[in-house]
Amino acid sequence: MALKKQKGISLVEVGAIVVIIGFLICIIFLALDPVARYKHTRDIIRQNAVQEISKALKSYQANNGNFILPSITSTKVGETYLITTGKSLGCAMNNRVCQKPIDGETHCVDVSGLLNGEYLEKIPVSPSATIRWDEGKQQDQNGTGFTLTRNSDGSVTVQSCEAETKLKIESN
Repeated sequence: MALKKQKGISLVEVGAIVVIIGFLICIIFLALDPVARYKHTRDIIRQNAVQEISKALKSYQANNGNFILPSITSTKVGETYLITTGKSLGCAMNNRVCQKPIDGETHCVDVSGLLNGEYLEKIPVSPSATIRWDEGKQQDQNGTGFTLTRNSDGSVTVQSCEAETKLKIESN
């Protein structure tokens, strides 16, 4: 009797194909790590917001005889304040997530003077990672997620509280 040659693939071949496809899926998933992409995207948004706030502050200063925003004038040089649009207490309550801690509970700086359309349409708010940030209009709100430090040379440094993929996010 002659043996008939059967057509098709063996169980070993099917197993090998499944292993190869599984391996390729793992490589693709690792290459396109969605969590890392979300973190990177949020950091890009934070960097853009820091630059936007910094640019608005510099424009205000240039348009007002080199004077800084009045609410910033009352800040202490070298101390860090949470940027808000009205909140004046509880600004250090989220220090656990801020890279550069806010120096005190009353260290809030109201930058709503920039909200006239000439400098900013609205105050940027940091994307939520650990804390749900907001404009900080009222005492029970968290604030923008951005900090401000007045430097001895009259300049101002704006920094993001949170950074997920970089060491820090701050203005030049």
